[in-house]
Amino acid sequence: MSAQVIVYGYIEILESNLSRAKEVLQTFEFDSSKRFTNIFSEPNVGFESSLLPFAGSFKNLDKNWDEWLDLFEKLMIALRTVSASITVEHEFKPQTQYYYKMDDPFGNDNSASWTRYITTQAPSFDVDGIITTT
Repeated sequence: MSAQVIVYGYIEILESNLSRAKEVLQTFEFDSSKRFTNIFSEPNVGFESSLLPFAGSFKNLDKNWDEWLDLFEKLMIALRTVSASITVEHEFKPQTQYYYKMDDPFGNDNSASWTRYITTQAPSFDVDGIITTT
């Protein structure tokens, strides 16, 4: 049985890294086997930072989720990410959100350490059978 998995979110980068981010997106080795395709849009320039939005629909991504997440983290390192948010909607599982915050995004060392938060939001049903979230 196949299941649809929808993944969306953003990667925050410093405005000073905007040209580097565009170059990274053009040269990053995305996976053509549908495991980690290029689902990323052009960065949106904002105040002090830019957001790189992404969204994609996958078949049975749960089987390859660890690989997908590993490649996403490699892309974050290449982009010199400040923060990132990933929302995963699965047909048969609760929604999961990953949030990354770089430990020292403004530092001069090129280390890639961040804190990752994971939350799960299970749907619940109200009296009329309408899905609500808790």
